[in-house]
Amino acid sequence: MDLHVHAHVRAEGRVDESAVPEGNIGRIVAVQRARTVDPAHRAEVDALIDGLSRNDLERARQALDGHAWPAPRVAFRLLALSVHVGDAKGAAARLSDVSSDLVLLARARALIAELEARQAARPNVIGVLLPLSGRFAAIGREIRAAIEIAAEDEQGIELAFVDTKGDEHVAAEAVDELVAKVQPAVVMGPVGEREAAAAAARAAALRLPMALLSPISGIADSASGIVRLWGSGEGRARAAASVAVRLGFHDLAVFAPRDEQGRAEAEAFARAALALGARVVARATYDPTGSIEEDVKALLGLDPSQNERLRRHLAKNKKQGWKTFTPAVPFDLLFVPDSHDRAALVASFLSFFNVELRTGDGVDWEFLRRKHGGRRPSMVQLLGSSGWHDPALLVRGGTAVHGALVLGLSCEPLDELGEPVSDAAALLVGRFNERHGRAPSPIAAEAYDSARMVFLARKRALAALVEAGVKVEGPNLRHAMARTLAGISLEEGACARAQVDAQGELLRAPSVFRVERDGFLPQDPGN
Repeated sequence: MDLHVHAHVRAEGRVDESAVPEGNIGRIVAVQRARTVDPAHRAEVDALIDGLSRNDLERARQALDGHAWPAPRVAFRLLALSVHVGDAKGAAARLSDVSSDLVLLARARALIAELEARQAARPNVIGVLLPLSGRFAAIGREIRAAIEIAAEDEQGIELAFVDTKGDEHVAAEAVDELVAKVQPAVVMGPVGEREAAAAAARAAALRLPMALLSPISGIADSASGIVRLWGSGEGRARAAASVAVRLGFHDLAVFAPRDEQGRAEAEAFARAALALGARVVARATYDPTGSIEEDVKALLGLDPSQNERLRRHLAKNKKQGWKTFTPAVPFDLLFVPDSHDRAALVASFLSFFNVELRTGDGVDWEFLRRKHGGRRPSMVQLLGSSGWHDPALLVRGGTAVHGALVLGLSCEPLDELGEPVSDAAALLVGRFNERHGRAPSPIAAEAYDSARMVFLARKRALAALVEAGVKVEGPNLRHAMARTLAGISLEEGACARAQVDAQGELLRAPSVFRVERDGFLPQDPGN
């Protein structure tokens, strides 16, 4: 049979070609009206049906006579698409449309049964994907220890750990293994970038809520039930923008390493600042491995071919021109997301090029005018990422870093005096010492808080289902878990206060320190 011809013959004679829809839908309808089709052409009909969009399939279903072939094949395709998106009820509603073809009916029932098995969920089971062997095993074991301690205060929780071996393929397969064997309500982990991406994709396909323990941004998708409960460089950059605005700075700049992570953090800072109503008046990058002098000049607009005032000044002051020129700095705060050693170098070059950096002391504007030849200089506040928080910064940066603000966003459960930073941290430290003979690492502290957020989301999901009178099972449970994970917060933890935003990304309340001559002094981050 030629499927490219719309006209077809019924037993009673030729049918008007205009009565047949156009295109592939018309070809499928023509097959049914012809009453017979050569088995050799069935594969071609199947391909036509499988190539239709859902809307076109619905149109074809309406144009076809109820149960005569290929109507059940079209209905089966619609059923299969419902299974693909995890809609078991929608798929089951199509069964009667497939019933006239016993072979397709058997396949349809098998698909629905498989979907229902995948969607089964036990409210007390939480899956955990960690690298418990291989090169990242030490990290996996540290996280596992913290999660187990967090679970001690939860009644009826069953943790099902699966070793990802630090491999993305194993991580994706582990999601299926958990679903098949223990039917978790939610999964925590994994930790690596590729592991997290692979596992998250598989979990999203199965509509299985997942709380990632990876610092990599861009994977979370709260609409699919995938959230990230681990801090990231981009998250810290967004927090830096929030601190800058809360402290009253509105003309901001960012100077970041010229690498993938530096660019990501600079972009995150700029977007957050703009969203908060601030202006980002300068963005520049520098070589994270070599000299940064020319990059600092570019940040400050110190190119004689472009800066006429600088060109005239250098021509007039050939020996001391660079030391005596006062740059016109358009920003009042500069964010530098890097380690303490490069930060110290940036601060030193800024001072060398006569940028006045805030020290935290009172400003003697009359003295500064005389220093700058009667010109009032711009005053710039340095703001550093948590990488600045190192005693070596004071040695390397000297007076150039005095007065700089530094974020303290690492999950350190103990303060500089060795005391727990909160009651939750004290509980974790005590139990960790009992079991492992040492204090928990920042990684353990972050894992502890992540687990507590998952446990809290589980409690709220169960309560919401009970209150609504909905069965605590299968898709209902997983949907409720996904909904409560999105927006979950932890007011007091071993780390700073944390909350999941609308995109599924973790936000932490930053602590802020001011660099003083003898150390880092805690500051109020603003309201």
